[in-house]
Amino acid sequence: EGKDDDKSVSYAVHYPNNRGGQQAEGINIKQHVDPSLYVMEPVVDEPGLEVFHKPSNEWIQVEKECKAGEEIIVFGGVALERATQGRIQAALHRVTHAENQKPRFVFIFEQKYADFFPPPAFDD
Repeated sequence: EGKDDDKSVSYAVHYPNNRGGQQAEGINIKQHVDPSLYVMEPVVDEPGLEVFHKPSNEWIQVEKECKAGEEIIVFGGVALERATQGRIQAALHRVTHAENQKPRFVFIFEQKYADFFPPPAFDD
């Protein structure tokens, strides 16, 4: 295994919170699960990150439950679900926006492992 086996990424994201959003009214990023082992995201002071809570069938607003600038949210992705044979499920989440909301800036780290991200198969 070499240094190229690590597929982890860190990136900064700017959600401008423009009217209409990227996907639909009130949505910046539609609901999805990340392919990574896990994602770490510092809690910011501008709301928007929501994680789906299956037992209650409700979306949890992270910024209402956590302290901005003091806490980090960590949630699992598809690779963690595979590695634990489904015992820990990938977290369904989305990023919303409200009318007249300020832009939202976040820094995200996604831990990935080559074992869970095989190279794509090409058709001959």
